[in-house]
Amino acid sequence: FYSFPNPASNKTTLRMEHNQPNQIKSIEIDIYDMMGHLVKHFTPIVVEGSYSIPNIEWDFTSNNGSKVAEGIYMARIIITTINGEQQSAHAKIVHKR
Repeated sequence: FYSFPNPASNKTTLRMEHNQPNQIKSIEIDIYDMMGHLVKHFTPIVVEGSYSIPNIEWDFTSNNGSKVAEGIYMARIIITTINGEQQSAHAKIVHKR
């Protein structure tokens, strides 16, 4: 799970590859500021048979549409399989103007 470009100024793309095609039920991505506040939530579409999640572009806006401040953000992805198991991964995102 990673973002590119990183650091970024206008937008960054979140990407993850995995080894469980046809096993993923749902994906959630949350982005938090360094104080632990939820800034943005994404629920990407699961593509059956794929070894990656669809690219998610974050334009550095919050859930309410306002631009976020420069700084460091943490992205967390939670993947739930069809068996109900959950796995997570984290990525650091640096936002510079």
